[in-house]
Amino acid sequence: MNDIEKVKNKIDIVDFIQSYIPLKKMGRNYKVACPFHNEKSPSFVVSPERQIWHCFGCGKGGDVFRFLMEYEHIEFAESLKYLADRAGIKLSGPVHKTEAEKKRETIYALNHLASQFYSFLLANHPVGKKAQTYLKSQRKMTDALIKTFGVGFAPQKDDTLSTFLTKKKKYFADDLIIAGLAYRKNGRLVDFFRNRIMFPIVDARDNIIAFSGRALDNTTLPKYVNTRETPIYIKGDTLFGINIAKEGIRKTGRVIVVEGEFDVISSFKEGIDNVVAIKGTALTENQIKILKRYAPKITLCFDTDIAGSDAQRRSIQMLEQQGVTTSIIVPPQGKDPDELLNENPLAFKNAVKKDINVYD
Repeated sequence: MNDIEKVKNKIDIVDFIQSYIPLKKMGRNYKVACPFHNEKSPSFVVSPERQIWHCFGCGKGGDVFRFLMEYEHIEFAESLKYLADRAGIKLSGPVHKTEAEKKRETIYALNHLASQFYSFLLANHPVGKKAQTYLKSQRKMTDALIKTFGVGFAPQKDDTLSTFLTKKKKYFADDLIIAGLAYRKNGRLVDFFRNRIMFPIVDARDNIIAFSGRALDNTTLPKYVNTRETPIYIKGDTLFGINIAKEGIRKTGRVIVVEGEFDVISSFKEGIDNVVAIKGTALTENQIKILKRYAPKITLCFDTDIAGSDAQRRSIQMLEQQGVTTSIIVPPQGKDPDELLNENPLAFKNAVKKDINVYD
């Protein structure tokens, strides 16, 4: 029996697909609206006997590997590795990878090392002391919360991370540039993030795909800087906190969408675990498609300034076009979510319970 057959024997396709979308038993099979195209009548069928799925609307179908590849937009080698890990199966040999897959794996590995490096500096090095004080004193973050979200610190010195990755970990300079972690300046390799609190941006499969860096002082502009787009990161396809919030979203049947990282973290701290941040000026079509996979209802809770109001209006228009049940949360006293959660969490929780349907 080869590795592929071992994985198929170990992973039940109904249980696996059910972890992504809710299935309804109909006779011997399971049915649901297809996650790969818009439809009103469910035509996506999963057969537990044959361990396959098929959509009679768009024609897509296959085994558990094909579902993961279609759903997560990944290649076969990555799907095999992920499913083997999930099944607890050690692969018998190396998996053949395309050049594109090898490049993606290198970026994932670099981001993982960079995240560990930033976390170490924040928690254990004198250079991270000021950032740690800011997070704990002003943002009310605990060590556990910092660890859960992998928050770190990028120092002011312009080649700290680059030196660590090239000299100690033996990566090529071009790899760091492709990953968006560094760039060349006057013939030198320079860190992209400097003097910033670092938030890893993690996908639903727990891969670190990018970073968001917040300036440590309020005079540095822009306040937030994201990794530029790379082979594994497209800003408009990304939601901060989705890796942590996905189970809470499925459980509650709705997702609360906020603007920034601290809004997500403060919500999680208060036990609201179905919150993600858009990392942009409004929801994109692809972000909505991702969220629709997890829950039928999307609730918007943006900042109360002009930019937040504009983003909310544009997002509602997009959600209406895609036929998504939508509501809004109006934080009292004109407070931003993070600000209100730190000052009066009960008021925010009440606002969450009293969300307003956009048609009311």
